[in-house]
Amino acid sequence: LLGRKCVGPRCRKKKNGIVTWSMARRVNPAAFLLLLGSCAFLCLILHGYCQITIGEIKNAHDEEEGRFKKKMRTLIMQLKDADEKITAEVDKAASWEEKFENAKEEIANLKKKIKTMETVGAKVQNGAHDDWKAGPQIDVYDGAAQYEAHPHNHETSLGPRDGPTTPLLGPPVPAPREFTPLPLGGPTHAIVVFTYSRHEMLKTTLDGVFHTLGGSENFVVYVSQDGMDHAQVTSTIDSYGRKVRHLINRRNTTGIKKKEEAKRYHSYYAIAHHYKWAIDTIFKEPRLERVIIFEEDLQLSPDIFDYFLATSHFFDEDHTLYAVSAWNDNGKAKHVHDPKVLYRTDFFPGLGWMTSRRVWEELSAKWTNGFWDDWMRQPGQRLGRTCIRPEVSRAYTIGDKGGASMGYFYNEHLKPIKLNKVPVRWADMDLTYLQPTAYDKQFRERLNDATVIHSTSELQHYMDADMDIKLQYSSKDDLVQLEKRLNLMSDFKDMVPRTAYKGVVTFRQGSTRVHLVPIPGLKLYDYEWED
Repeated sequence: LLGRKCVGPRCRKKKNGIVTWSMARRVNPAAFLLLLGSCAFLCLILHGYCQITIGEIKNAHDEEEGRFKKKMRTLIMQLKDADEKITAEVDKAASWEEKFENAKEEIANLKKKIKTMETVGAKVQNGAHDDWKAGPQIDVYDGAAQYEAHPHNHETSLGPRDGPTTPLLGPPVPAPREFTPLPLGGPTHAIVVFTYSRHEMLKTTLDGVFHTLGGSENFVVYVSQDGMDHAQVTSTIDSYGRKVRHLINRRNTTGIKKKEEAKRYHSYYAIAHHYKWAIDTIFKEPRLERVIIFEEDLQLSPDIFDYFLATSHFFDEDHTLYAVSAWNDNGKAKHVHDPKVLYRTDFFPGLGWMTSRRVWEELSAKWTNGFWDDWMRQPGQRLGRTCIRPEVSRAYTIGDKGGASMGYFYNEHLKPIKLNKVPVRWADMDLTYLQPTAYDKQFRERLNDATVIHSTSELQHYMDADMDIKLQYSSKDDLVQLEKRLNLMSDFKDMVPRTAYKGVVTFRQGSTRVHLVPIPGLKLYDYEWED
């Protein structure tokens, strides 16, 4: 293969007698080509084998991967089906649990009602309530029937009603009590405390009423109970004996327009119907000319009833007066200063308020089925009239939980309200400045003489300066931002800001009186501000 031995002259020996391999052999070209061809053929065979092997491995891998993915998809579907079945079972269990809890609650309520009726029956049998006389059931204001008769009177904050709804009445209550008529020269002012379920708060409020009244004979006290679902409320009222006149209303939630609103808003409808029934009942006593309205969750200032007596005569002299309130919506300690100062306001404050027989008879004829306080703030009821309010509140709400609004805004805006603790001798005060003409004249003079500032940050330079400051706003949104920065209540009711009079929101920074004033030409709820 490699050729023969070299014997020619080319073959040269070195000193050691050894010749190089390249010189010692001559390569046979044919043999060399055969060797190369064999190697190439072997390489082709190996390459083909490798290709086949790699393809088989790849196919096997793809098949295994496909089987794995298929198994995973099947497993995922099984897991999803199992999760859906578990979720359905959990929902079913929750539904049964809710039904069970509702059933327990209904059973408990029925037991309470049975116990209450047994207690009342025993008292009637024993003569403890011998002044209760047999008679028809208490008349209940039927919102549905009123809607059919006067549909135009039934537009509330929820919008106009499309038609009558099915009345939702609570269980019957004992026949109405008949009270001894008030004597000539007797009280002309009624105090009514509305209650439903919070017997502990009710006791606090009633104790405060009688402590503040002392021996005053200018008032007669009513407590109006909405239904008899809560025996402890009945017992609490009975513990005051003949110091109070106990009214019992048949609970009524007529007027809820949508089924889904029934659970959320039923208390607001019950309260509205309760108010109408109770105040109508009170004014059946011909001697009474004023009614002071409290709910079961109020603490009272020591001079609150003197305040109401001192302002009561304005209803006879001033038909632009809507109500007298004990409450200042912006009455936080840092925003009040003088307990002797009173204001007029276009915003109905509520939370301890007084009105007259004349105003009530007008409102009662078109009373709403729900959300009575927002309804009273509507232009169709307010009719441009104003209220009187104090700078320092004469009532304080302790209703942080359990009421219809469930403590709404309580911690932020109601809890910080300052309750007046310093009695003012209101009978000795000259309140003629509250008459409309005099008040508007003084109001205009104060604003004209006020120092103008341009931002809330400037207020720090006028703390306790005993002067008037005014800061202008250009729109509703602008006023909201100012009020938020100053930690005032910033909501509106029918475009009227809380505490506003002619669009001006007034509060204190120390002894400095601050006025948030609309810019000239700004159109407000029913007033256009002029420079």
